[in-house]
Amino acid sequence: MDASEKPCVAVIGGGPAGLMAAEALSCSGACRVVVFEGMPSAGRKFLMAGRGGLNLTHSEPLDDFVDRYRKRAERLRPLLEQWTPDNVRVWCEGL
Repeated sequence: MDASEKPCVAVIGGGPAGLMAAEALSCSGACRVVVFEGMPSAGRKFLMAGRGGLNLTHSEPLDDFVDRYRKRAERLRPLLEQWTPDNVRVWCEGL
């Protein structure tokens, strides 16, 4: 399929989540991706966090981490089990 025939997906927001979504969509090859960001540049939180050491994840046991979400804990548990701190580290190494 020619690139111009692929659907175009708009990602609203160039923060960490938006950039991660855009990267995943782009790597799939199924679509073209455009990121829209209201700030002067995308990834500003990454840039700011890098000044003091970029801490993207932690090593806290999953049960303790999930408990921090209180009422939403059980709703979020399956999502957090699918995307572990190890997954975040592997993703970052692939950038």
